[in-house]
Amino acid sequence: MKISTVLVPLQGEFYSVKLNIFFSSSERLQYATGEKIHEKYRDKETGKIKTTNATKLVQHKVNEMINKIIEAEFEAKVKNRVFNLESVKKLLSGKKGYDKLSFTDFYKSELIKQSGKIKDSTLKVQRSSLNLISKFKENIYFDDINFQLIDDLESFLIKRKLNNNTRNKVHRHFKKYLNLAIKQELFEKSPYESFKPPKASSHYKYLELEDVRKIQNKQIENVRLSNVKDLFLFCIYTGLAFTDALRVDRDNLITIDGNEFIVINRQKTGTRSTIPLITEAKDILVKHGYKLPNLTNQRFNNYLKELQTICNIKAELTSHVARHTFATLGITFGMPIETVSKILGHNKLATTLIYSKILESKLQNDMMKFTEGLRK
Repeated sequence: MKISTVLVPLQGEFYSVKLNIFFSSSERLQYATGEKIHEKYRDKETGKIKTTNATKLVQHKVNEMINKIIEAEFEAKVKNRVFNLESVKKLLSGKKGYDKLSFTDFYKSELIKQSGKIKDSTLKVQRSSLNLISKFKENIYFDDINFQLIDDLESFLIKRKLNNNTRNKVHRHFKKYLNLAIKQELFEKSPYESFKPPKASSHYKYLELEDVRKIQNKQIENVRLSNVKDLFLFCIYTGLAFTDALRVDRDNLITIDGNEFIVINRQKTGTRSTIPLITEAKDILVKHGYKLPNLTNQRFNNYLKELQTICNIKAELTSHVARHTFATLGITFGMPIETVSKILGHNKLATTLIYSKILESKLQNDMMKFTEGLRK
């Protein structure tokens, strides 16, 4: 914020003393102080008020106004409150010069600004985190935010029996928008500097080959469940996420040296994936006229529970399990980790290496069972 005095000519020989208050090119105000001086007390070179005994009182009153604004801005910063042009108007009209700023409202307004800049699926997840935060406390003000509040939020999420991944996501989004507020000088020190959110689990669920065979061999007359079976197997055969599998059509197919490939940009990351189209996957595409049955993710997951039951599979079936199964079985069958990473469309090889770690963990557990068996 910048403040300067300006003398504006009045009728006759007088000038009105006004304040130019500048926040940005779009936020500026010229405020009439109610004071005026004779033209003989105006410095023609600088355009400012001459310092004389006759102008001391006027200058004193104007300086008081300026100091009042500066002090209000400083107080607002110390108390993590917003101070803008509207605040100045309120202050000069005799009202309090700041409003108690709501972090919840800030989060909502920033979400609106993000629309069109980030993917709808990402917005949806961040909006979901805000809904959980609002259930914890309907309206959180910046004044409320400290270590205790974040710790209480974590306790609330635990009581709702939310897993580590969900709780980590909520804290990650809270921290993201709090850091954004800090950049905009609406807040100072983040309590996340001392609070450590729960670690997201890197344990991915996947099916053993035996369970995949059960699904492949299951004859299903019900059209709805047969479609669900096809969708799930197609994701296993291609490594595609459910939302990406639904987008595959003839336009995504190319032929190189007589071999067919699916070429598609992942909806989540925009990363291009080139996937060899194996016979089993192509058969499913042909069966459905090169356009897989369209379902919402929620309905697909609900129907997968039925598929799990009729196929007598203990492991929980979800849309994510198919993709994880492709990666895990691919590595098990000797597919190079770099190839798996490229097919999955991962930006970083480290992301794919998680599947390798899962297998190492399984090997260790299986070896322990072998050792225990030997020692019985």
